[in-house]
Amino acid sequence: MQADFRRIHGPKIRLAILMLNIQDYLFMGAFTRTHGVQGALMLRPQGMEAEEMPEMEWVFVEIDGLPVPFFVNEVRLMQADKIIVSLDAILTEQRARELVGCKVFIQAKGKKGKALQATGLPDIKGYTVIDKTRGELGKVVEIIDIAGNPLLKIISDKKEMLIPAHRDIILEISDKKRSVLIQAPDGLTEL
Repeated sequence: MQADFRRIHGPKIRLAILMLNIQDYLFMGAFTRTHGVQGALMLRPQGMEAEEMPEMEWVFVEIDGLPVPFFVNEVRLMQADKIIVSLDAILTEQRARELVGCKVFIQAKGKKGKALQATGLPDIKGYTVIDKTRGELGKVVEIIDIAGNPLLKIISDKKEMLIPAHRDIILEISDKKRSVLIQAPDGLTEL
């Protein structure tokens, strides 16, 4: 049975998960079976020994073709080719069984990326938002966490705008330029 990220993460699906790209992550291996009754999973590393595994605070589990982030509670070395991993949101053997066979990734070192907030978006407060057609709109002052529809709160010249943080609207986030390039639908920035 393939895991369903909607069931694992509950009704508050983070649309921002869709903005993550699996190619930006380093393949670590796959969960091969459950371990115990409290939701731990056995990870079999691919292309490296268990002792060579980097420290993991977050892992990304491929569910429905998408990299879904999980906070790592504990990592224990079992054998040279087996690691026991406990994930924050997986607390029962039944929930863990849903992840057996899923691929596991971590963010590759040297890749651009910022720490994810609770919304699943990188922290882009203070970044300048530039619309592809209308030019500079203002600065992101807050990311509002609305279930399934996070919003960017943008302020410019005493005007406040709320722009959905959707993969069809956000085209690019540049850490170097501290900017967010968007293509807002007609009328969205005039509200």
